[in-house]
Amino acid sequence: MTDKAAGKTRLVLPDSPYLDESAQDGRLHAPSAARNLDPILARLTRHVPCSGVALEIASGTGQQIATLADRFPSVTWQPSDIAPERLRSIEAWRTHSDCSNLRTPIEFDATGDWTQISESFQLVYLVNLLHLITDTEAKAIVQGISEALAPGGRVFLYGPFMDNGTYRSVGDQRFDESLKSQAEGVGYKDFQWLESQLAQAGLNLLERNEMPANNLSIVAERPGE
Repeated sequence: MTDKAAGKTRLVLPDSPYLDESAQDGRLHAPSAARNLDPILARLTRHVPCSGVALEIASGTGQQIATLADRFPSVTWQPSDIAPERLRSIEAWRTHSDCSNLRTPIEFDATGDWTQISESFQLVYLVNLLHLITDTEAKAIVQGISEALAPGGRVFLYGPFMDNGTYRSVGDQRFDESLKSQAEGVGYKDFQWLESQLAQAGLNLLERNEMPANNLSIVAERPGE
């Protein structure tokens, strides 16, 4: 399928059959978003700023950013996505959370024009997206993040990666092959390739952490001025 609003192929993912509105108030629930949050929080907490604004790229259902807004009330959280049904779900989660520091979601394609972003961020949060887009799109996101981060700001990335061209598990290989069969150019990114893109964009790699299910969390920082 193609998302007409964004002109992008909609991939069938492991969560796709399980997305539902079980709360009957517009909130979508993705099992992986709930499952991944605790291990992510264990790595993310020390990188969340004391104040300022954090941007989440591709907020999906909105589950995670609603929890982050509740957990870190001194930070203003800005969700974003490109899909109308996701934006509706994010707004429903925002309403449900009743967090004054959680902004209304914005329609934003981070692979495209970043000029609509008129502020600097102390944190950019991006989970499970890079393997769903092309190398060119991933490179554009990294460059956009670098330009949008305030000096000393950090980006937190999470998802599946390859290492020096090698899959980290048989399951990773099968999932990547499934993605590539659905859309040309998408698929797992090599960690070393991403490390190079971060450096080219002027971001300093701070951490690479092993996560459950062979995923990685990656933290990089824009140097202070």
